[in-house]
This record gives sequence, structure tokens and C-alpha cells, in this order.
Amino acid sequence: MEAYEAYFSHILDEGARIRVKFTDLTLPGCGCHACKTRREDIGETGLYHRINPNMRQGLLKVAKCDLFRNPTVPCFIQYDETPDEPVLTAGEGEYGHYDIAPNALDGLGRPQNDPEEVEADYYITSDGQNRQGARYGVFYAHWQSLNPYNVGWEAFTEVVQRVQRHLGDQIAWVRPSDLAERVHAGRIDA
Repeated sequence: MEAYEAYFSHILDEGARIRVKFTDLTLPGCGCHACKTRREDIGETGLYHRINPNMRQGLLKVAKCDLFRNPTVPCFIQYDETPDEPVLTAGEGEYGHYDIAPNALDGLGRPQNDPEEVEADYYITSDGQNRQGARYGVFYAHWQSLNPYNVGWEAFTEVVQRVQRHLGDQIAWVRPSDLAERVHAGRIDA
């Protein structure tokens, strides 16, 4: 547990050094060979928080030092679409660590900035049909997909406009850390 606590603390300290307060965690890297190899190493050594209680407890201990933006910390491990709800994997009082799996992938160009991978209809169609009627949407969007100079920006703005036009007051845009906090506080069901 101490090794995980030190690992997470080091990352958060580096963020503080550049004045960034992290809100959540995900698997490392992109689709390059080095990152894929690192993810395989992590999986083989059992670092995934779903199966390693020491990682969960180390992360919870760091969260209790108020180093994250919220007292609840979401983690994203899966990259596949899944209907899973947020799952509390470690908690104590107001602090918690949640596994939040996305229910939508990156349909805004993916890391490759590929126009063939851009599809606003994937999230919500022009007539307002959203992803299988999901109660909430957690989706991955790579930073390059949300850059106004890259291929996904136009589709992203179209998705936002469609959501506002068709769902209006029914939608609350929140960060994943805020979703975890709301679930933890019992303000919405998991």
C-alpha cells in the first residue's frame, strides 16, 4: 500500500508544482508501443484497482490528504463501452474511490486525429436520440479530439448543441469527479 501511496503522491505533487489539481485517474498513455507495453505490464503485475486492494487503499489514503480536487476520486480502467454504474471500491467517511467505466468511447477522432473516427451521431442523433437512453453519459475524449484545430472539434460542438436543443434542462454537465461525489453523497443512485 505504501508503494502505491508514494506513486500517487508523486504524480499529485508534480501536478501541484505546475498548479494543477487532479480530479481523476485513468490507464497510462496512448496507443503507441511504449504505452501498450506499460499497460500490459500493469495488467500482468496486478495493478488494476479492480483486483488489487493495496492500490485502492493507497489511493484512498492519498485522497484523504485532500490532494485531489474532490474527496471522491474516480478511476477509469476500461476503454470499452459498458453499462456499469459507478462502483465504490474503497471508502471512509466523505472520502471514496470509485470505478467509473465509460458508456461511450471517443467518437471525436480518437488519439489518431482520424476524420474516419468522427461521428456526432454516435452520442446523439440530429433528432435527439441519445446512446441507448442512458441515464448518464461518461465518455472518453482525448485532448487532441477537443482541440479546435483538430478533426473532432466540430463534431464535439455539434454534440453539445444537440444535447442542449433536445434535452435542455434534463442535463447537468459534470466532471467524473463530481459524478463520483454525487453518488458518494447519496444525491444520485449508483
